[in-house]
Amino acid sequence: IMFVGTWLDQPSTSVNNALANSTLTIYITELYGRVNLGEGLLTTYGPEILSFLFISSPLLSRNARTELVRRFEALKKREVFPLLTEIQQSDRRALDEVIFDEIGLTQGEREAVYEAVVELVRARLEKAQSV
Repeated sequence: IMFVGTWLDQPSTSVNNALANSTLTIYITELYGRVNLGEGLLTTYGPEILSFLFISSPLLSRNARTELVRRFEALKKREVFPLLTEIQQSDRRALDEVIFDEIGLTQGEREAVYEAVVELVRARLEKAQSV
């Protein structure tokens, strides 16, 4: 996933970048994105992004914001894998853990998010191959 834009809340840029790269945001992107360029490519533009359910960084605890930035700094130093491999990486899950803790997801709900992302991506790619 790649986003290009500018955060209106400049002091929260690092935290927002971490949030934007979470599996939860991938899930939301899969739900609201457009599949209209062939080969299963998913795109998002203003109208979709405006409907995203995005966590507001000021609502996170100070510790969570610090941890998100720290964990994202570590994560962005390595190669990004295809999504189905990426969401299995321990550093990816460590980033997600901060967000999941903040919003109070149980272990079962966390696994359901990962399963839903996998299912949505698979369905999108299978549909693209069938056309």
